[in-house]
Amino acid sequence: DLNEAISAANRNDGAGRLVEGEKALVVRAEGALATTQDIERIVVKVVEGKVLRIEDIAKVTIGGVTRYGAVTRNATGEAV
Repeated sequence: DLNEAISAANRNDGAGRLVEGEKALVVRAEGALATTQDIERIVVKVVEGKVLRIEDIAKVTIGGVTRYGAVTRNATGEAV
C-alpha cells in the first residue's frame, strides 16, 4: 500500500493537448513531491473515514543507498 501511494502521488502523466489553429501544445502533469513533508502528507489509506498518512506509519528522512561493492582495475583504485 505504501509503495502504491507514493507512486500514485508522484506520477508524471500526460494531460492532453492544447490546440490553437495549426499549433498543438502537449500538456503534462509532473510529479509534485519536493520535500520530506510532501511525502509525509501522502494518504496511504482511508479506513472507516479515518485517514492514514505516511507520517502516521513511517519516519521520512533524506538518506543514501547502501553501497554494495566496487570494481578495481589492476588492483589499484576504483574503475568504471
